[in-house]
Amino acid sequence: MGLLLIFFCSLLVIYLMLWLTQRWRDLNFFKRLGIPGPEPSFITGNIFAARWSMDNVGECISKWRKEYGDAFGYYWGTVPHIMLSDLDLVKEVLVSDFNSYRNRNNQLSTQYPEFSMALQGLKDEEWKQVRSILTPVFTLSKMKHLSKFMADCTERLREVLENSREKNESINIHELFARFTSEIISMTALATETHPIKNPLDWFYVNVTKMFQGTMNSVTMLAIYFPLIGPLIAYLTPFTPFGRIKGSIRKKLVSEISRRKTWRPSIPDLVQLMLEARESDKEKLTFYLSDNHVIASSIFVLLGGYETTSNALAYTAYCLAVFPEIQDKLYDEIKESFPDGKVDLGRIHHIKYLDQVINETLRIFPPSPSFRREVTVDEAKLGPYRLPRDTVIEINVFGIHHDPNIWPDPWKFDPSRFELESKLKHHPMAWLPFGAGPRNCIGTRFALNEIKICLSKLLLQYRFIPSDKTESFPPKLDMLPATRVEPRHGLWIKLEKREDIN
Repeated sequence: MGLLLIFFCSLLVIYLMLWLTQRWRDLNFFKRLGIPGPEPSFITGNIFAARWSMDNVGECISKWRKEYGDAFGYYWGTVPHIMLSDLDLVKEVLVSDFNSYRNRNNQLSTQYPEFSMALQGLKDEEWKQVRSILTPVFTLSKMKHLSKFMADCTERLREVLENSREKNESINIHELFARFTSEIISMTALATETHPIKNPLDWFYVNVTKMFQGTMNSVTMLAIYFPLIGPLIAYLTPFTPFGRIKGSIRKKLVSEISRRKTWRPSIPDLVQLMLEARESDKEKLTFYLSDNHVIASSIFVLLGGYETTSNALAYTAYCLAVFPEIQDKLYDEIKESFPDGKVDLGRIHHIKYLDQVINETLRIFPPSPSFRREVTVDEAKLGPYRLPRDTVIEINVFGIHHDPNIWPDPWKFDPSRFELESKLKHHPMAWLPFGAGPRNCIGTRFALNEIKICLSKLLLQYRFIPSDKTESFPPKLDMLPATRVEPRHGLWIKLEKREDIN
């Protein structure tokens, strides 16, 4: 027993010495490169201090940018990140020198190893092959298959809204659109029939909500602060709420993929479209899209599309409620496009003002405040800096979208910024809700179709109006880098039935 204790104590001392040595080297990373930035804590870097020092981390990032410029270094736990807001340098990373930064950085991959099988987590040539297989899945013609799911879910949403309208209730559309989006994703990406729109206690919605709350739990934060023990923490993950729910979804998808070897749904969902895509490209590519790739990508549709799409819908409805003149103009254009009241995917893409309103909403409230890339060559030259392999570059989306030098009066809700003549004046990297370049969000069309169909159908029947719970513009926000931008107190509105409905 005594020898065993000595052995484990020795291992602990060795690990501690290795960690201290590596930590000291990490904390000198930016000094060696000549990159300015805030002084980090030896243990937790900068993020832990930022979470407690200001109203939210986003404000702290903004403060650091003012102090250190458009390229500064900070520490996300123990990992050094370069926060980038210079548009020309952003273009180098995402477009012109893409091959030097082609991989996404995912610090949670050690805790959730299967995420490395999803398109978002794949690297180098494997990412390129899978992207080429999955890109046709998200074309407009394939999205038409999914529009029926979206339309059906919107009708169920309308019934819930009508019930609240009849009772003259204030509606937290942030929560309601989360239920709406979770139902669409469960049906289209996870081959699971659920009913959270009408039942807020639906098992899928309740557990998905717990899952998202668990993505920043203490176990996850421990893995971020101490990456060396990430593989050990991965063994604990199945016992967390996130791990249990993810395991349940995976089990369902394994069974469903096996069933679809001999059965095909009458209306193909995303799972079916991915399975068909891999078969059609089997002879063209040396790489085969495995069941694990399909499962991981399906789960990542949930992770990437659940809160981001529901937030975009909720923010848009909120903005229309507090800016009635913009809502009136949008309604007139939607009504003109669908005089019979029947919304279809073909005509919806010709409503220019709908695009402008959604684009302006995504500018002010981007799905994620930032996203990350990694240096994938031995040394990359970025402006005056020479960056070694695996350096993490973080694109400051929220900061760029709210820079008064890029967007005058950035907190003004002004869809005219996205009129054709105005758009031509924008820097190509000035608007980045879905990223840019070859590794932009593959599900952009899926998300925008969902938003457009839902908004058009609802606006044809209802007028969004403020309630006594509606916050003045802009609402209080909470954010954490590379995750999401959320309304702190929800988003509350009321509905009026349009008098001119046939």
